[in-house]
Amino acid sequence: MEAVLINTTFMLGHHGCTLVDRQFDKLASEVGLVITAKLPLQADWEALAPANFDLILVNGEGALHHDSKAATRIAQVPLWARGRHRPVCLINSVYQGNSAVIAAGVKIYDAVFVRDEFSRTALAEAGIAARVVPDLTLTWDPMVPRGDGHRIVVTDSTVHTTNVRLHRMARELGARYLPLKARPAVGKISRRDRFMVKRLAAHFAPPGLWRDRWHGLIPEFDDYVGWMAANAGLVIAGRFHGLCIALDLGIPVLAVASNTWKMEGVLKQAGLEHRLIADIDALQRRLKTEGIEPFRYSAEEFDRITALRREASICARAMLRSILAMPLRADLH
Repeated sequence: MEAVLINTTFMLGHHGCTLVDRQFDKLASEVGLVITAKLPLQADWEALAPANFDLILVNGEGALHHDSKAATRIAQVPLWARGRHRPVCLINSVYQGNSAVIAAGVKIYDAVFVRDEFSRTALAEAGIAARVVPDLTLTWDPMVPRGDGHRIVVTDSTVHTTNVRLHRMARELGARYLPLKARPAVGKISRRDRFMVKRLAAHFAPPGLWRDRWHGLIPEFDDYVGWMAANAGLVIAGRFHGLCIALDLGIPVLAVASNTWKMEGVLKQAGLEHRLIADIDALQRRLKTEGIEPFRYSAEEFDRITALRREASICARAMLRSILAMPLRADLH
């Protein structure tokens, strides 16, 4: 079966999105699903899609919330799919705070798979059935060895005010501020060139958040996870995929709330709700006095993380098998 994938966020330059894309390719290949084209969300799908394909998949990621521009676009995909007489599935998505207009578009999808129970409940309240499949990053089986690192690593955040506070905390603790930004994939878009210019400019910029954001990052995914595995003793995650990658690598992690309930969702799945940071200033004071030792995983926490990652792999494969079982040329609308 051949599919078109819409919302190829890995091209934007983000380690979490790179991992999602890798895992989707791996899992799709296992079940015999061929991705014939990967299309940006904000693109002319009709112009870029191949002439013949069997179905359309939309990678929701963290975009489908609060009537965002991306949420509006995702809600429009089923209309295009209906015009092509192809089934369309929404996968790997959050869903929060959307209006009836967005819900009406999502309701046209032939199948909806969300990353957390909060999103499934929100969809149910809008009259839309969905199944929960944990984020695809959690299906990853890292091949990098885990070191005995003791460094505190603080990621960036999509919320600007939170990002400022996390950067300040990293500086005051002497921790590594490590954004999840990556070198964008080579493509027709100019993001890679802009990335290189900003990296160069950061060498000459005055000390501060902008400089550290662009100068301190690790451009390649494999280098990033290799460094994390070898050096990190505690991750303070302002990014959803920073949290997920830390769980995959077995690195103790604390998470800061973001622009949706995505952090809360994955922590609840792992039974680690207590690792959501309620007060950044209080955490900073505690780290100064106690260090990272109190935040190491217990044996029970390790077991819960292992169980979640096993569930993620089982659910992801079941999702793809159910998609393969759909009618190839459906006009179900």
